[in-house]
Amino acid sequence: NRSQASTSRLLGIFIAGVLATLIVSPCVSAPLAGVILYISSTSDPVYGATALFSMGIGMGIPLLLVGTFGGKVLPKNGPWLDDIRKVMGFALLGLAVWLANRWLPESTHLIIWGGLSLSIAAYFLHRVFTQHSHPIRWFIALITIMVGFMEILGGATGGQSPLFPLKHLVLGSPSNNTSKTVPYYKTIGSLAELEQIQQQSTLPVVIDLYADWCISCKVTEEEIFKHPDILPMLRQVTFVKVDITDNSDENQALLKHFNLFGPPAMLYFDSKNQLIDKFSLIGEPSKEEVEIRLQALITNKQDQQS
Repeated sequence: NRSQASTSRLLGIFIAGVLATLIVSPCVSAPLAGVILYISSTSDPVYGATALFSMGIGMGIPLLLVGTFGGKVLPKNGPWLDDIRKVMGFALLGLAVWLANRWLPESTHLIIWGGLSLSIAAYFLHRVFTQHSHPIRWFIALITIMVGFMEILGGATGGQSPLFPLKHLVLGSPSNNTSKTVPYYKTIGSLAELEQIQQQSTLPVVIDLYADWCISCKVTEEEIFKHPDILPMLRQVTFVKVDITDNSDENQALLKHFNLFGPPAMLYFDSKNQLIDKFSLIGEPSKEEVEIRLQALITNKQDQQS
């Protein structure tokens, strides 16, 4: 009997693990794909194995801690749990709004964020006036009301960033990049177009792999390419935007040629149109990474001319 009970327990744990995998898999797939994409660019199996192992440990430790100490540490059931459920629901709606940014205009996106914030405020105000009044609920309601109106005002006046909805209204702000234009030489979508540009250009060629649905691409364009330190450098190279939004056969051929999975990515070519592998940036770059590579290209070109 003890043996049968032990076997049944192990079988139950196994089934629970299988079900947990089915539930967690959609949530893990996105970050796992990003990690694998980055690992593939390094061509280092040891680093790749270590990175995946670290990711697994990082995902497992919180579950172990909750399973071990959850009953003693977590608060008991009560009105707060209703708020948590609703907050999780609003968080899922927020995720949907964030994903919709790939297809919606920026101003419309801000207005939707504002509507969601006001909905959160309405829920907590309802809780305050009809059931349980609490300073935290008041605080959340007031904050989300302010955020909601700021987002709606920003969207109605042409704002673009949900994090800084009124940034464009701040007169004389040195960080306002909306009036700056990234000096793209041309927007292309095929390898043939890129080769034609390389043949015609007398400057080093830099390509920016882009798609309308790529959030990181838009962040990079606004925060890095329009930065006062980067903008003058981009004017000293042939800066080409490769738009693969349509995911056409030509787009796929270009990705395959450079062994890329998708945006964001930046590739750097010297004045002889040779790809500089060590300069390639896969994923969202930092300002420093872009600046160092552009400076090296420009300096090398100037040395050749002298």
